[in-house]
Amino acid sequence: MNFIFNQTSKKYTNLTSVDDVSAELGTKFVLLVTDLDVTFNAAKRRTAMRGRYATDGSGQSMLEKLSLTDDERDWFDEVIKNGGAEVFRKFGAWTKGIDSAYRHNVKWGNPLHAGTVTTVSTTTLTDSTAVLPTTGLVGAKLVCVSPGANMNQERTITASTATSVTVDTAFSPALAVGSEYIIASVTGNFILQYLNVDYSWDLNLFVGLQSSMEEALTLFAVKEWYKINRNTNDFPIEEAEYNSQLSKIKSQLLRYKTPSRRVSDSFLQ
Repeated sequence: MNFIFNQTSKKYTNLTSVDDVSAELGTKFVLLVTDLDVTFNAAKRRTAMRGRYATDGSGQSMLEKLSLTDDERDWFDEVIKNGGAEVFRKFGAWTKGIDSAYRHNVKWGNPLHAGTVTTVSTTTLTDSTAVLPTTGLVGAKLVCVSPGANMNQERTITASTATSVTVDTAFSPALAVGSEYIIASVTGNFILQYLNVDYSWDLNLFVGLQSSMEEALTLFAVKEWYKINRNTNDFPIEEAEYNSQLSKIKSQLLRYKTPSRRVSDSFLQ
């Protein structure tokens, strides 16, 4: 999923809905969203297919040994932090001026609204500048996206008005005035990557970037899984494919837009 984030209005717009690029871009950001559950399932399928056809020295199937399963989800959640950070470094030159340009394991979903809290009263949050939808918010999730103690906390909306929402449980600690939030129809665990762009960017770039980023994260998990299983035959193959995806990310960024700082291998690595 790719969105344009308008800092002024706090609005997320799906790139597929953008008609006038010059009106949407300027001092705004593009957001690349990667679903961690989808990445985990992709890694499971990749290793299962390899294990299905692999045999040991005695001809016995290696499916059980090589396949990543749900039992290893805790391991995946830990190791993918390093993978996400490595991939993010390729985007570093294009994130200037963005606080928390990379966010890992963030609650996210289909954005219905985004804004800033102006007052808080237990379970009722008010955004005096908002114009909230009159229907469809009950049952949706309100997620704090500001860095700090409340970041990624979510609550279910039980009632709403044009400028306020009531949630099922108070935030702990209480949300501070000025906290940024999104309202999403469905939430899961995601990696969020913000890029600083303007209207001179070719938006077709982000389709390729999204694909390369998702593939790189899947390959990172697969290669690390083979590494801890001492699978010396498959690990170097997956590592080479992983590095190839990182190179694709770098080349796509350089092809479609020059960064605000001079690019060097040492800077982008």
